Order: sequence, then structure tokens, then C-alpha cells
Amino acid sequence: MRFPALKFILAVSSATALAKLNGSTLLVSAAQVVREFAREVGQKSEISVAVASELAPQVSKVLMQAGIEFSLLDCDPNNPRDFATALAANLNIFDHFEIIVIHDSNRPLTKLSQFHRTLA
Repeated sequence: MRFPALKFILAVSSATALAKLNGSTLLVSAAQVVREFAREVGQKSEISVAVASELAPQVSKVLMQAGIEFSLLDCDPNNPRDFATALAANLNIFDHFEIIVIHDSNRPLTKLSQFHRTLA
């Protein structure tokens, strides 16, 4: 089965994403699930991280320490207008993707099977 071109966005909707869970942060756990899903469907796994500017330094540090490739999307992912404006301002990054997958980093227990069901 050919999968459509997917772009992955990890939304950091609050500082809770930096909280610990089983020796890691919610953010890193969510990013690892996204990376694994990307690998399973044969996609590049670089993640764009939608995060408000006040949290960006901490988020960047945590992801870099975990060895996760990412690019920042400076916006408030809780504000639909701000999020849409950031996406529109970065169309050169997103224009060749058929589907944008957005995963909330505060929901790190989302299973790979849920991603597959959603894509199906």
C-alpha cells in the first residue's frame, strides 16, 4: 500500500509536555511515537514542533538532548488562528505533503495502532 506524503507536527500545547513520565518527558515520549509511526509507513521522520516562543528554548533543549531531529514552528498551537497563520507562513515546508499529522505532545500514550487507524 502506498502511503500519502505525510508531514508530522508535534504540538506543545502547554508546559506539561516537559513533565516526566517513566524516566522521560511527555514531549520525548510523544516524539518517539511519531518517529516510530513515520518509520513504519516509510516516511521521513523530521518533526515540526509547534510551540509558543516562551516554551521554545526548553522544548528545543529537551528534544536535542534526546537526539530527535526537529524544526520549530513558532506559534501558539492552542490558538487556531495563530496555528493556521504559522502553517500558511511556512507553506514552502508543507506544500508537497498530502496529509499533515498533528500530535499533541501532552498525549504521549497514543498508540501506534491509533495512528494507523486514523490514517486508514
